Amino acid sequence: MVVNSNQWHPSTVIVMPEEYRHVPSPHIRGGRRPHRMRGRLRFHEDRMNPLDPLPLHGTHITLRRLRAEDLAAFQSYRQDTALARYQGWQPQSDADALAFITSMAMAPIFPRAEWVQLGIAERATYELIGDIGICVSADGAHAEIGFTLSRPAQGRGFAQEALGLATQLLFQATTVAEVRGITDARNAPSIALLERVGMRRIASSDAVFKGEPCVEHTYVLSRPQGGAHSR
Repeated sequence: MVVNSNQWHPSTVIVMPEEYRHVPSPHIRGGRRPHRMRGRLRFHEDRMNPLDPLPLHGTHITLRRLRAEDLAAFQSYRQDTALARYQGWQPQSDADALAFITSMAMAPIFPRAEWVQLGIAERATYELIGDIGICVSADGAHAEIGFTLSRPAQGRGFAQEALGLATQLLFQATTVAEVRGITDARNAPSIALLERVGMRRIASSDAVFKGEPCVEHTYVLSRPQGGAHSR
């Protein structure tokens, strides 16, 4: 499930290892053209694995691996019941949360049919403010994306920038044809965010989530026309 929110531009260049690189695509289908991000997106120079495309810097946020030092920040928003309302996760003990963080720190970047959680950090401080989950389908045709942002970090464009970075990275590093986001129809901030980054609603369906009847909207962002991939 997707929870609330810089805008990215499809011609912005991500500086990637050769294994992940291709020419950036000119535009996005199915949505309005986003505003230009200032600056150039770059991977952090001290990443441990030169083939790992993380950390990845945007203008205001950094997508990076979760790490043990994030435990307190992670728990501060993962224990927030208001944030948990539209999320598939439940609050965890510190021990379970640390085990989860440790596993995500070492997980392959985009395995198929498995969720991988990446940290969203403020670029200026490198402090964790949220996380973004990505699951590439078993056939590699699409990926689902969802995210959580701490309440103090909301309303500042951070989630929108993180979503832009993550979708651009997915199109450059995998073969997925589209990225999907599924959100509760009552989650107005999430719906507004998905539409701001150019996603279009393709379906609505009745569902039961956490024991409560609801309607879920499915949004899609298609691979840019002519967009190549590296694999």
